[in-house]
Amino acid sequence: MLGFCVKTDEYLADILDRVSRGAEYYLQIDADQSSAKTLIEKWTQRYHLDQTPRQRTYRLKTSPVLDLIVVQTQSMFKLGKIRLCLLITLPSEHREKYDVKLAETWVTTALELDKSQREQFSCIQDRKTRLTFGISSPKEREMPVYELVELPFTKAERKQKELTKQKGWTWRLHKDFIKVKQKSIEQTFKVSQGTKDKRLNLKELNILWSMAGFRGVRNDIFKLNRSLYPLSHKYRDKPLDLEPQVPRYTIKSKRLVNNLEAMLVFHQPLTVK
Repeated sequence: MLGFCVKTDEYLADILDRVSRGAEYYLQIDADQSSAKTLIEKWTQRYHLDQTPRQRTYRLKTSPVLDLIVVQTQSMFKLGKIRLCLLITLPSEHREKYDVKLAETWVTTALELDKSQREQFSCIQDRKTRLTFGISSPKEREMPVYELVELPFTKAERKQKELTKQKGWTWRLHKDFIKVKQKSIEQTFKVSQGTKDKRLNLKELNILWSMAGFRGVRNDIFKLNRSLYPLSHKYRDKPLDLEPQVPRYTIKSKRLVNNLEAMLVFHQPLTVK
């Protein structure tokens, strides 16, 4: 599969869908916009990314298959960057071994690649190499915002969705991002303390409440929302006078673009004739 995205939640939903269906190894890189086309064409030929769903299903019975998900958000467009995530799915009887070297060797053998064509992948299950997605900046190192994890379902979730499995994959907020967000929210309340009517600037909270609404993210935001009540009493000396929000669930939806060319022009400003 080869998919193109122009929104963060679209990209995350595509990856979550692949991982939920058995992908266990990944390679995520950022490429310059000028060189991305060449790389995508090379990987498409090398890993047979242009297979039809039927061909992919048939091949997966006996051999590994690879999927490539490409994204250029508005912030990446401004930086001239494109992010690519290459995912390996093994036949069902060979999953849950979590051996990166074995998976890489199998891909090399199955696709008859030489050593120069071998990519270095990471295991999605490994806590040290979890798949993350962060905020890009031209001057600072990227800060991870979301991380892909396997979390248990609550009894209520299993009952509501009629689930038989005990856990499932989801995106949650990265612990480093949570720390930064906690400080920025508290600073918002501190600033309101010095104003005449103690009115809150809702910019930071609105950013939080508009994040990608995956199960793990929603749980983290619910916990952050609980901290708003004591902060209001501490800095404003009154009960919280707003209704905390939680993002709506993000679901996999129809793509906004279907090819590289459409993705590259999606964020370009419209010219008025």
